[in-house]
Amino acid sequence: MPDDARYPWMTKVSPTVPRGVAMCGGTQVSPDVVVTAAHCFRETSPDGRPSGIVLDIGTRDPAAAAGAGRQRTGTAYRYGGGVNRGDWAVIKLSEPYRPAALPRFPATGALDAAPTLRAIGWGMTAYAGPMPKLLRRVDLPLVPDADPRCGQAHDHPEQHICAGGREAQTCLGDSGGPLLAPPPGQRPDDAGPGDWTLVGITSWGYRCGTGGDPARFTQVSVYADEIRAAIAAIGGQPPATAP
Repeated sequence: MPDDARYPWMTKVSPTVPRGVAMCGGTQVSPDVVVTAAHCFRETSPDGRPSGIVLDIGTRDPAAAAGAGRQRTGTAYRYGGGVNRGDWAVIKLSEPYRPAALPRFPATGALDAAPTLRAIGWGMTAYAGPMPKLLRRVDLPLVPDADPRCGQAHDHPEQHICAGGREAQTCLGDSGGPLLAPPPGQRPDDAGPGDWTLVGITSWGYRCGTGGDPARFTQVSVYADEIRAAIAAIGGQPPATAP
């Protein structure tokens, strides 16, 4: 089970929407910016504009964030076109939060092809199953773009990373959370909190992989310039880039 020190930048993103409060994951990439998925905005309210955003940062149990001084609100945001059109979003924090380390932004797409990638989140552990109280992790095998499961007619393999399948998968509630690559030659279990590179953003999949289909993750290296420009537009501090 992950502990607070291992992923001190992991964020639960809770937009207030007409039906209540939605839930997504997010990744803090600088002292005052969290990255998540555009569909956490576009698909949760009619106009894509939540009335508020609460961010619980750096705790396995998000309910403990406020008491630990790790809860913030979102004061500004920008997002991409949504699923298959740039499923990314950035949120500026109401005040900076400085964890011991932060993940890095990809300089290139070199780490997108890491053989094993790690996803973390508070999503269901099985299709139609319960939501866990504590943060979970799963290591996912990379599925090449050439695999037929990643190149369907409605898909855009050049914009996504495909990973996982029947045995290991993200699920409902994991949207917006990170897909992480460890340093080259290093196993995920050996990576420290500042060693990770944010290569993907959890976007979509079919029934949590029950049919053997991989999940799709927004390929951060493809949208890195757009995301950086959006961070600048909301007045956020830029993320550090992987060497």
